[in-house]
Amino acid sequence: MSGDHRSLAVVLFSLLVALTLAVTAWAGRPRRVTTEESYTGGRLFSPMENGFASPAAVCRPPPSSASAA
Repeated sequence: MSGDHRSLAVVLFSLLVALTLAVTAWAGRPRRVTTEESYTGGRLFSPMENGFASPAAVCRPPPSSASAA
């Protein structure tokens, strides 16, 4: 690898690391969000209902397509 290519690789890698750190800092900044804004159902769901709803949404099998027989 020549010196020019090595310099370009170091610069591009540094930019990637800087961009990753910037996105992480942006995503981790404190927010002032109320419970009503944070949860889709607000406070309409009990903790038990909320606990069952999350796995059900993830584990639900895809809808079967109607096959023409």
